[in-house]
Amino acid sequence: MSDHYGPQTAMIEDLIEHLRNATPEQLQAIDDAYYAAIDDAYYAAAVDVAHSAVANIAFYAAHAAAHAAAAVRIAAYDAAFVLAIRHLVDSYGFTWEYYNALVAPVMSVLGPIHPDDE
Repeated sequence: MSDHYGPQTAMIEDLIEHLRNATPEQLQAIDDAYYAAIDDAYYAAAVDVAHSAVANIAFYAAHAAAHAAAAVRIAAYDAAFVLAIRHLVDSYGFTWEYYNALVAPVMSVLGPIHPDDE
């Protein structure tokens, strides 16, 4: 098994595949969920995560997911980025609240993106 994206590689590759195969309606629903979720808490989570100590792996995972779903790049980027660093939750100021906020738009349409997600 490849660890191209770190310890969450399998889940990131699944997310990318789901995004590639998403219907136009699903992509629109993700986009709608993303814009509905944008508020001060969402941006605070994104900023805190971006400033936490993360490896380049998170960037590459996020970049790949964003290209898989061009119509919903921001939401796909956010979900893949925090999925790649999911193992760092509760470190460097990265919390479950932030993780959940950043994956919510994608999960609201595609369901859990990690086996432990609810």
